[in-house]
Amino acid sequence: MSATPDLNPELMVIGDSLAQGCRTLSVSEELCSQSYACVIARSQGWEFRYPRFPRPVLFDLEQEVRNLSLLGVVGGLQRLRRNLEDWQRDLAGDGPGGLPPAFDNLAIAGVSIDEMNRFTAGEQRALLQDQLFPQMIGKPIRAQYQHLGKAHLAINTAFVLNPSGTPDWEGLTQLEWVARRRPRRLIAHFGHNDGLYPVGAEADPTELDARYDATLKAYKTTLECLADLPPEVALIVVVLYPKVGAVANLDPHGPQDHHGYAETYRTRFPLPGNEIAGRELRRIDGRIEDFNRAVRRHIDGLRTKRRFRLVDAYRIFEGYDYKNTLDTRRQISIGRARIDNRYLEGRTRRRPGRPGEHRPPRYEFEHGGLQSLDGMHPSAVGYALLACEIMGALGLVFDRKAILTQALRDEDLISRYNGNIHSLGYLLDNIEHLRPTDQDDDELTLSTMLGVQESPFLRGG
Repeated sequence: MSATPDLNPELMVIGDSLAQGCRTLSVSEELCSQSYACVIARSQGWEFRYPRFPRPVLFDLEQEVRNLSLLGVVGGLQRLRRNLEDWQRDLAGDGPGGLPPAFDNLAIAGVSIDEMNRFTAGEQRALLQDQLFPQMIGKPIRAQYQHLGKAHLAINTAFVLNPSGTPDWEGLTQLEWVARRRPRRLIAHFGHNDGLYPVGAEADPTELDARYDATLKAYKTTLECLADLPPEVALIVVVLYPKVGAVANLDPHGPQDHHGYAETYRTRFPLPGNEIAGRELRRIDGRIEDFNRAVRRHIDGLRTKRRFRLVDAYRIFEGYDYKNTLDTRRQISIGRARIDNRYLEGRTRRRPGRPGEHRPPRYEFEHGGLQSLDGMHPSAVGYALLACEIMGALGLVFDRKAILTQALRDEDLISRYNGNIHSLGYLLDNIEHLRPTDQDDDELTLSTMLGVQESPFLRGG
């Protein structure tokens, strides 16, 4: 058995997409480097090893949107095929090389609570090599499509949990890695793929309601596993569920009731127009608050409760819920930009020129920007804000202004807003479904690419 690498790091993270740093349904090295954990570590001067992906997991959707043409996602089919082939090569051996034996951020976008506690690199690597890659590589997109959600999860898991492909680490789950390496601090941020995601993405609470009791039981079981971690893990930070009614993807319509909810909410991404009544959304938010209270009570009953610290994501989301309140105190001012939780929008400005000269319009950010194009995962600014809130809850010293200013520079959706982003809404309005068609045999359509990227998050829906 190889010696456990890098014992007692300052910080480790477990969980799902919000902990990994996913934005616009995408996972890449750049996005992971701007996760809230990385922001915290840089602010505190801690070494922190985030996943250094050699390429995105399947697609970087924001980059693809920037490169859209009237013909669709030009070259997208070739990029998907090459991505799968490159991952097959890297995951068949010792990885892409030049990587540490272990990362400090072990969170994996798309995992449920059960999968977080069960998935190992070895199991997912075998699934890819024995089943998924043979079923996908060299096949038409319609044959690949049904497997891509599992492939996304398996690639992410195999790489994050064992980047060097060391045989001794193939059987470790996220929690088992933590127990081996014994960080001084652990952030556990999980559970969003057990029914919450379809509420915000599709305006559908069916899965949340159906799985509520089982999810709470699984969450409590995970808390007990956290409580049993070695005593060297001196601080365990649990980030509670957010207010789903505050996500940008649910666009408010109609008058507000006296509880602060609009008459109806409609989705914006990836399929616009799914609708949920305001009173139903208020009910769901009430269930989330009940869930968080049950978590608090359970932690209070644990024998090691003194090393737990809770971060109330519901309160944080509510504190910046401008779209439902129009309270300007809930916007974030960074220089001349005002960021809030409305869906990202821009505007066009005509540029002056000589008489008769045609100059294309200039596109610039107008409002929103707290969340990425999927309207669910935070933007770079949103993750930086969450980092500040977590550091504040932990009593750490940090420079909020400097952190948010850097995040604004990092967030291309705001600082480098362009015409393709501006026209995305019009393109989405013409999409009826996210299934492949005959056209995708020659080149990917935008609808199919969106379906590929969303598939890891909607497997239970």
